Amino acid sequence: MCYAILMKKIIFYITIAAVLTA
Repeated sequence: MCYAILMKKIIFYITIAAVLTA
């Protein structure tokens, strides 16, 4: 498994969550 892709995906979802909860 490529951790770079996993980290990007996690950061992407965290960003969406931050925008939705803002």
